Amino acid sequence: MAPIPDQRPPSAPRRERPLVLLIEDNVTQLDLYSMVIEEELSLLTATRGETGYALACSEKPDVIVVDVLLPDVDGLTVCQRLRANPQTSSIPIVVLTGDDAAHDRAQRVASQFSGVLTKPCPAELLLSTLRSAIEARGPVRRRGCLIGGERIWIPSIKVSL
Repeated sequence: MAPIPDQRPPSAPRRERPLVLLIEDNVTQLDLYSMVIEEELSLLTATRGETGYALACSEKPDVIVVDVLLPDVDGLTVCQRLRANPQTSSIPIVVLTGDDAAHDRAQRVASQFSGVLTKPCPAELLLSTLRSAIEARGPVRRRGCLIGGERIWIPSIKVSL
C-alpha cells in the first residue's frame, strides 16, 4: 500500500476563488470534503496538524477547516496556535469532529470559531458554513506576491458590476 501524501497541491486556478485549507487525517473524509469544496472554492489539504499549520502560515487561506482529532497534534492546539500567530489570527476557522468528547471541548471554545460541525457533515452545511465564514471576513483580502525575492502585499477588493 502506497503511503498517504501529507499534502495535496491546490486546485487551479488558485486565487481566482477563495482558498480553503482543509486539515483532515481520514483519507475517505478528506476525499469527500475535497470534492464538495472544490466545486466552488480553491483547496489546499493536509493530513497532519503541523503541516496544516505551516500551510496556513505560508498560504494565508481565506478559511481553515480543522479536524479535532489529528495524529500528530490535537486540532484545537493547532487552532490555538493559529489564533496566537499575528499572520493567521484573523483567518476564520471551522472545526470538524466526529468524537463526542472532542465536540464538547470544541463547543466550550466555540466563540473562537466560525463553526463547529459534527462529522459526517452534510455537504450543503459545510459549504454554507464556509461561505458565511468567507463573507464575514470582509471583501478586502491581502494577497502577496514575490517581487525580487521580497514578499509584497497587495490588497484585493471585490467589485460587483
